[in-house]
Amino acid sequence: MFRAAPASLDQGIDPIEHRRQEQRKAVTDVAMQRTFEQCVGEYHKLHSGAWKNAKHAAQWTNTLKTYAYPVFGKWPVAEVTDVQIIAVLLPIWTTKH
Repeated sequence: MFRAAPASLDQGIDPIEHRRQEQRKAVTDVAMQRTFEQCVGEYHKLHSGAWKNAKHAAQWTNTLKTYAYPVFGKWPVAEVTDVQIIAVLLPIWTTKH
């Protein structure tokens, strides 16, 4: 690594900033491999105090379990697009609150 630093500097690359960028990328890559279900669980934990009551909090996750999980729950969250979200929402858009 120390030998690469002078070569990087010759190319105008800050080796410390380059290492930081690589570390951020590695963290992002790992985060993006979490499934939609995992992200929902983390979100629910972080925002559990935001719902009016425990019933409302349970309804929020149960709705996702019922409608979204069967379609893309096991997918990496990075692969869920608006197309999948619309596919879940269209059938229930006018019948569910």
